Amino acid sequence: MGLTQLRASLRRHRWIALDTSIFIYQLESNPSYVPLTDAIFQWLEQPEHSAVTSSVTMTELLVQPYRESGEQRVDEFYALLSTYPNLEWISPNLEIADIAARIRATHRLRTPDALQAATAVHARATALAPPAELLNRPNAPAPEDVQTPDRSDSAPALPLVPARTFASERPAPIVCKPNRDRKGVGASPILSRILTLTHPPAFG
Repeated sequence: MGLTQLRASLRRHRWIALDTSIFIYQLESNPSYVPLTDAIFQWLEQPEHSAVTSSVTMTELLVQPYRESGEQRVDEFYALLSTYPNLEWISPNLEIADIAARIRATHRLRTPDALQAATAVHARATALAPPAELLNRPNAPAPEDVQTPDRSDSAPALPLVPARTFASERPAPIVCKPNRDRKGVGASPILSRILTLTHPPAFG
């Protein structure tokens, strides 16, 4: 998907999710992708447009500043990113962790990529802007199909993927509160049950 197709795809949406790679391409002025990420961030800055990303993005983006520039540069990055207009940051919780595990098992994604996709599903975004290399992997999700009259658009592919690709009809697991009244009574029954599930007894 080149620049013309990306812009046409973005016009379909008001609420999308962004993978870390979109920020990296932009911050590093990657010559292959910066025209495409420019279009995404220009879209984001328009009224009535919003995006979401996982707080994992912040972790990945701050690694290089910490290595090379020290805390002042880190503070500048953090301030710029955390206050970017129309961008919401969502931290992983147990529901997102569960969705990410299913996505990782189904699509063979790395954990950070699965967390980004799970964040998109959790936030009910309509599309995810994934890393460019994601679509070259086995079991990769299909990109959004956008037809445009301009067939001369030869920019590198950076398509949006419908967030429903990663969704499931399975309800979120019930999260039980810990029993804080229990004293030390040997092995926890809950832990024993987990061990039974992960290491079922062999039957002769």
